[in-house]
Amino acid sequence: MGAEEIPVRTAALYASLIGSLVRAQQWRDALSAFASMVGEDLKPDRFLLPKILKACSELERLNSGAAVHGYMLKRWQELQVDAFVGNSMIDMYGKCGDLASARKMFDEMPHRDVVSWTALLMAYTAAGQLEDAAEVFSAMRAEGVKPDLISWNALISGFARKGETSAALGLLEAMREDGVEPCTNSWNGVLSGFAQSGCFEDAIDVFMGLRSHGGAANPVTIAAVLPACSGLRLPGLGRALHAFAIKNGFSGNVFIDGAVIDMYMKCGDWKDAEQVFSSMEKKTAAVWNEMVAGWANQGELEKAMEFLKAMAEDGLKPDVITYNTVLAAYARNVQHHGMEVHGFMLRNSLESNVFVSAALIDMYAKCENMANAVKVFCGARERNTVTWNTMMAGYNSSGEPANALKLFPQMLRKGHAPSSVTLLILLRACSTMAALTLGRALHGHAVKGMLHDPSFFGIDSTLIDMYAKCGSIQEARLVFDSTSEKDLAAWNTMISGYSLHGMAEDSIALFKEMYQSGMSPDRFTFTSILSACRQEGFMEVGWKYFNSMEEIYGVKPELEHFTCMVGIMGGAGLLEEALNFIRRMPFEPDACIWAALLRACRAHSDHEIGQEAAAALFELEPRNASNYIILSNIYTAVGMWDSAMDVRLVMRSRG
Repeated sequence: MGAEEIPVRTAALYASLIGSLVRAQQWRDALSAFASMVGEDLKPDRFLLPKILKACSELERLNSGAAVHGYMLKRWQELQVDAFVGNSMIDMYGKCGDLASARKMFDEMPHRDVVSWTALLMAYTAAGQLEDAAEVFSAMRAEGVKPDLISWNALISGFARKGETSAALGLLEAMREDGVEPCTNSWNGVLSGFAQSGCFEDAIDVFMGLRSHGGAANPVTIAAVLPACSGLRLPGLGRALHAFAIKNGFSGNVFIDGAVIDMYMKCGDWKDAEQVFSSMEKKTAAVWNEMVAGWANQGELEKAMEFLKAMAEDGLKPDVITYNTVLAAYARNVQHHGMEVHGFMLRNSLESNVFVSAALIDMYAKCENMANAVKVFCGARERNTVTWNTMMAGYNSSGEPANALKLFPQMLRKGHAPSSVTLLILLRACSTMAALTLGRALHGHAVKGMLHDPSFFGIDSTLIDMYAKCGSIQEARLVFDSTSEKDLAAWNTMISGYSLHGMAEDSIALFKEMYQSGMSPDRFTFTSILSACRQEGFMEVGWKYFNSMEEIYGVKPELEHFTCMVGIMGGAGLLEEALNFIRRMPFEPDACIWAALLRACRAHSDHEIGQEAAAALFELEPRNASNYIILSNIYTAVGMWDSAMDVRLVMRSRG
């Protein structure tokens, strides 16, 4: 082809190319083509910019979307006043989570239509900010803009996703009264919202109501209500819905089949799940993920690996979601075969993905293989805050908090800003290390930047715990007193802090204050109170709280509370009573309760009961050297030298 035959690249040619890429959902290529277009100083029109903004929102590339907006303000100002472009801007900012910019764009638009209001409304509902969404909806009507079907659906589904069942159903009625008849999508929004928020019974009631009133159901309806069947463990209803889907020709729909497989697996019906899977002519990566995740979440890791391999053999490349599901399952089950999955990932060039590398680090840390966790971390070509957080949390969980604290300055030097999760991890490391000075510095950082961030959940109780464990109970109390909205975790942590410092009277006084404030105690509260009562002179108080747990407070005593009572009796020298208490309790004794008795026997030099407690511990923890040493010391204290030597020999023989 001669040079004269090469077509000139025009704005129209680029618009045609970008339109094709967007229709094919090739978002990155669409953005690359747009970058080339801008580089050639070609101007997009009002129809092309929304396509580019859609690509930004689909990829959640806020920076790219903001750059397009900035370039528009600088070079194509006339597009700023176009409602079509402005609506797309609001939608992009909303889907990328930047509500402030979405609102600013909306407020600056000279002409707003129902689409503009709905775009802002959807941004707020997607973020779960229902009060703001309701205010926008009211303002919209006050401005004389009549909400359309999409506006109503957005508001209704937003309330449904938050579990606001009465409000969602009330809005459906208000929608009818406003002259807008709910369509199948309206009901689907309610159904999926209720299912997502765990309101399974409400989801099924809505579905039954829809059918009883002759409402039409489509594949989305069935896919929306099936999770409610698995959530309530109603395989019978799930099978009926599956039959309904087959009868109405929905079988073969990838969303339906995926939801059916998920329902059967969560209801424990593996055979039917595999049968549906095998019958599918076209298996997408999402459906394979359902099978892999189903087996992995049930702890059937060999079966999960079998499907993972079959997925690759079927020509589908396992994606980040697939691998992360399996790695999380290995981490939960503390199994040491995650390297097999790691090998798969290396062969598929996925290890460099930041989310995958974080999942690998987490898996290796929970499997107590910090050497490989460090290797993955150091080898990661790309790191984000999540990667650093996962590595620091791994050090914490493996008993290496000093290494977690050492990573923090490196993280800052690399230019990664700490998140609220980062500070929580570091504060827990400070608690373990009793690093009070660093803990104070982190507290100051939190006060300056994040303390009032809504996502900073648990900061107050973490700070109280840190100060208490670092020996500064006064500062712990200052944090507690300055907490405006004290949740149960804050009360429990402060009571536990007093218990840790042997301040039984303060623990009990705070417990009473908590109960009088209307806050009900839980099992952790009673663990802290009973631990405080180990102090001399508080045995009767301990018994009073133990005996009143279920009767007055509605908290059934668990093994940990029985262990506390053994500690209380043991501290008072009532070793025979403590042993009988263990024999009568409704739980199988574990190592913790026998260790509490053995420590009490050491304090009171009781070799007979100590021998029985140690024998139980040798069965439960044959390789725990401290149990042998304590029994040996008890024998030594009462002059039984030969018995002490025998215990030491047994300890050496067991390694």
